[in-house]
Amino acid sequence: MSASDPAPAVACHFGFLSLWSYVGSVESRALAGRTGAAITYKPVDLLAVFAAGGGKPVKERPLQRQAHRLVEIRPVPSRRSGCRAASRATVPSR
Repeated sequence: MSASDPAPAVACHFGFLSLWSYVGSVESRALAGRTGAAITYKPVDLLAVFAAGGGKPVKERPLQRQAHRLVEIRPVPSRRSGCRAASRATVPSR
């Protein structure tokens, strides 16, 4: 990139209801720092997106689906770290 080229720009769409927004923001800021990109944050109304797509917010989903969501967001250990638990992940039962 030469001095006459404009700085790269990144639009980050995020939802305040999403647990992944924080993770994405950390990575986005790191990428912007490495590349000199400018970030424009664009909030998204996830409840409107759910309604338009026929989905339900987390609190309105069946309890089994809510429990599965907690499994989905749990960090999975990397095989590179020497942990093989990722291949044996289980869903907690009551």
